[in-house]
Amino acid sequence: MMYKAEMIQVHGRWLIRRCLFVVSLGLGLSVHAQAAAVPSAPPATTKPADDLPARFHKTLSQAQKQHVLDGQFTVLTSTDAMPPRLKEAFEKITGLRQFEMANPGEKYQVTDVITERGLPRRRLLFAGVSDNKWFIQYERGGLGHSYFVVVFSVEPRGAVQFLWGGEGFQSAKDLDDLRKKIAAGRFADDRLYYW
Repeated sequence: MMYKAEMIQVHGRWLIRRCLFVVSLGLGLSVHAQAAAVPSAPPATTKPADDLPARFHKTLSQAQKQHVLDGQFTVLTSTDAMPPRLKEAFEKITGLRQFEMANPGEKYQVTDVITERGLPRRRLLFAGVSDNKWFIQYERGGLGHSYFVVVFSVEPRGAVQFLWGGEGFQSAKDLDDLRKKIAAGRFADDRLYYW
């Protein structure tokens, strides 16, 4: 009699495990089917994200931020005036297949509610070009509107490398104001950002 009770108990545990396995398998397939049903981003505008935020993230000390935009810059207020290598460097850190940014005052996708298709998600505030550094200050729409500055270094042989970037909730009105805001920590670099 004791043997039968033990067998029933063992069989009952096996049956419970089997049911849990089948249920979890069913849930996994359901989640997979739902994920497959979600439309993906248009393939023409973005590259695979892989680990973009981790690859293009650097944290600077307070002292380094005070000097990140040292030097003589020519300020640009149109994307047409931006050098092709600066646009290519920006494509690289954002994962864009093609450079897309509205000029100051032009329409862009301000929120996550799409009212007009085909608008870029970013709008230039101003950019700067020097011999060995370039920067872009822009605003980005979507779920949360914010302001960004990204800085690139130009290597002696002409290669352009991501140097630093930060996010803020206020734009700078000119280069001097941008330098002050960066030095005061108004553009945070403490998280991984999708530029």
